[in-house]
Amino acid sequence: MLSIPVVSIIIPTYNRGAAIRETIESVLTQTIVADLEIIVVDDGSEDNTLSFLQNEYSNNAQIRVVNQKNAGVAVARNRGLQEARGDFIAFLDHDDLWLPQKLEKQLAAFQNRDKVDVVTCDWQNFQTEVPAALISSTRCLPTGNVYRRFLNRNHIVSMSVPLIRARALENVRFDPQTQPSDDWDLWLRLARVGQFENVPEVLVFYRVHKDQQSGNSAKMLASMKRVFRKQLPFARRKPLQRLLIFASIRFADSHELYVQAKNAWFESRNQELLKVIAHILLRYPLALLSPVWLYLWKRILQRQRQPF
Repeated sequence: MLSIPVVSIIIPTYNRGAAIRETIESVLTQTIVADLEIIVVDDGSEDNTLSFLQNEYSNNAQIRVVNQKNAGVAVARNRGLQEARGDFIAFLDHDDLWLPQKLEKQLAAFQNRDKVDVVTCDWQNFQTEVPAALISSTRCLPTGNVYRRFLNRNHIVSMSVPLIRARALENVRFDPQTQPSDDWDLWLRLARVGQFENVPEVLVFYRVHKDQQSGNSAKMLASMKRVFRKQLPFARRKPLQRLLIFASIRFADSHELYVQAKNAWFESRNQELLKVIAHILLRYPLALLSPVWLYLWKRILQRQRQPF
C-alpha cells in the first residue's frame, strides 16, 4: 500500500498524447522520488492521451490517472487537489520539465519557516529541446509578504514553478471564472495570509509556444480585470491600494494604446508617442497611474529606449 506522500504532483493534461512522457519522467527522476505521488488529470482528451497514460503507467503505484469531461485547466487542477494526499502540493503543466533537485531544494526552503506557504524557484524558457533552445533569462521573484508586489502583476509565469503547503490550499481552489489568470488569482489569495520564499536557482524549464492561453490577449485582459475586481473588497480602507486597482483595470481597457506607446518609444517615434498619450489622457486617464504605465514613464525619463 502506498504510504502518505510528502509531495503530491498534479499534472493536468489535454491532447498531449505520448509527448507527456517527457514531463512525467522529469518527476520520476526527482532526487526524492520515493516520497511523491503523481496525479495526472486528463481533461477529456480527444486523442490517445488517456490510453497512453493507462497503458504506460498502470503498473506504477505512484501514478494515478484521473479522467474527467473537458472543463478547462482550472477545474482539472481542482480535481487534482481533491485527489491529493501530500503535505505539499506541486503543479506541473503537461509540457514543462523539472530538473532533478527541484522538489528537494524547495522542501529545504520550507525548513524552520512556518509562515511560508509558497516556495518558488527560477525558471528558463525554451521552445523545443533543452538546453539547446533556451530563449530567455530568469527573473528575481519577490519573497516575504508579497501581496502588494503581486497586485502589480503576476510574477510567476508558470504553475510548474511553485511548491505549496497543502494546508494553505485546504479552503482555496482555482476560480474558473478568472482563467487564464486563475493562477495569479490563487497567488493573490495565498499572499494575503502567508509568505513566499524563493530558491534562486533554475529548477524548471518552461515551454513557450504559440498555443498558450496567455497568447489570447483579449481573453487574458478580461481575466486580469476580473482578478483585479476581486481585490477591491480587501482594499476598502486602503485608498492608495484601491487607486492602484482601479488604475490597473483601466490599463487593461487601454492595453492596445499602451503597446502602441511602448513601440513608438522604442522606435524613437516621439510624435506618435505624444498622440497616443493624449488619446489615453482623454479616454483612460487613470490608466496612466497603473504600475505598467509608471514603469514606462520611468524608462522615458531615463531615456532608455531598449525594448523590455
